[in-house]
Amino acid sequence: MAVTLLTSHLTPDHLRTTRRLPSPDPLVVRHHAVRLALALGFAGTVAEAVGSSTPIREHALWLGIGVWIVLQPYLHDTVAKAVQRGIGTVAGGLLTLALVQAVPAGLWVGWMFLVLAFVCFGIRPVNYGWYCVFLTPIIVIGFGPVVHDYAVLEARLGWTIAGSLLALLVRFALWPAAGHPRPDAPASPT
Repeated sequence: MAVTLLTSHLTPDHLRTTRRLPSPDPLVVRHHAVRLALALGFAGTVAEAVGSSTPIREHALWLGIGVWIVLQPYLHDTVAKAVQRGIGTVAGGLLTLALVQAVPAGLWVGWMFLVLAFVCFGIRPVNYGWYCVFLTPIIVIGFGPVVHDYAVLEARLGWTIAGSLLALLVRFALWPAAGHPRPDAPASPT
């Protein structure tokens, strides 16, 4: 309780409100469901087609994860999430390379994971892009020997960017103008 009271001023304003958000438009929900189903179906087909014989192919499921995370019901949310995820992952890849070059392999991995996890999940509520920066080294170092083989890093960057681009493509191709939130929408009854 004391921690909550001491840190309450750090809570973003949009999370402090007690006002209920308007109920989503059923048409927006249906359009988003169709977009998501088609995009995930395509991502699954691509992942199945590439197989799993190399490290890059082993992580083809990241294409679907990228689509799932980036594709949002509203266009501006999808674009923002794609930009944050793409730039954050590329910056995280650079951070991963710097960490691998700067710190010798060995027991440091556990301590590095601990520090990265605290920073990563602590910053998640504040900014998704920065979250991606610190999440990328956790994933890449955790999935493979980055010191000798950069295939996992290449897979992370490639599949994440491809997932973001696929989500944007589907969002712009199917009902691009639909689903903009109305600022004058009445609040739903409590």
